[in-house]
Amino acid sequence: MIFLGLISYSLYLWHWPVFVFWRYLRPGGLPPAEQIMAITLSLLLAAASWKLIEVPARSLRISTARLLRMVGSGAAGLALLTVTIGMTNGFPQRFSERTLRLAAGAADRASVPSICQGAELGCQLGVSGTPKVMLIGDSFAGALAPALDLVLHERRLAGRLYHRNSCAPLYGLRPSTGSTLDRDACLSRNLAGLRQVAHDARIREVVLVSSDFQVEEAPHLLARTIRLFKNGGKRVTILFGLPRSEHRRDIPIGLAANAAFGTASPHLIRQPGTMTRFAASYDRDATVRFVDLAPALCDQNVCGASIADHPVYSDAGHVSLYAARTTLAPYLFKQMPFDGR
Repeated sequence: MIFLGLISYSLYLWHWPVFVFWRYLRPGGLPPAEQIMAITLSLLLAAASWKLIEVPARSLRISTARLLRMVGSGAAGLALLTVTIGMTNGFPQRFSERTLRLAAGAADRASVPSICQGAELGCQLGVSGTPKVMLIGDSFAGALAPALDLVLHERRLAGRLYHRNSCAPLYGLRPSTGSTLDRDACLSRNLAGLRQVAHDARIREVVLVSSDFQVEEAPHLLARTIRLFKNGGKRVTILFGLPRSEHRRDIPIGLAANAAFGTASPHLIRQPGTMTRFAASYDRDATVRFVDLAPALCDQNVCGASIADHPVYSDAGHVSLYAARTTLAPYLFKQMPFDGR
């Protein structure tokens, strides 16, 4: 225990790069044997740096002027290196063009301004004019907005996007996570906001999108939301089933790491069929439509993480702009034959 105390600072410094880079190469998590190996390597490096650097440094006899020169030179060198890395954007030329293109997928996302969080204003989708379709949801709705925008343009319809991050469009829902301010704002959207949309006679179609409709834990929330819009004379479409990233792995970075270092490629897996079972109770209701998005990205149970060498997600779960426009838009056009009447 005394020895661990002696090397504790070196161990604190060394374990970070060891575990960070090891986990980077094994994004699915380290098995027990590799955890032990990483701990052992951290201990060996810590002991070596303590013996070879820390102990000699304590007995080093050096003048103040020389010490200042050494520290100043080191600081200046580090500052120069930092500035150089920043100005060159991290020396991207060390990677192949394909690796850089895959990594750039992290920025391939829809730009959703804050005005979209207001039901009355919202964000314009489709053609200009009286809105007939309202897309409501959380950040996943924002990611899918470009796909619906193309569908509405093709059908010559006007629509709006009404979204709030981390806020499933479920009537009366107040999230259990996030700040008090965010939870209260979500509740307000899910009460006053949804009622406003339901009572707006201009809106004929409501499209709901979320990462979690909670049909397994609280199916009554979605049923209540559907009932609210039906009572307002709206047709309702629920978009669900986007495959999730295994281990919540970031898709663009995972694909880039695979191209650069040969690490395991990220995988998407289909969601459980809970929503399909819930949707069965609406089979005879022509005013309610459930659209499973998985077939657009999956072949049977195999879901590709890229399309034409472009990541399908901009992170671990939000559809990339490329996938929204090239894959989801044609799919939604076929699955959502509304005409705004």
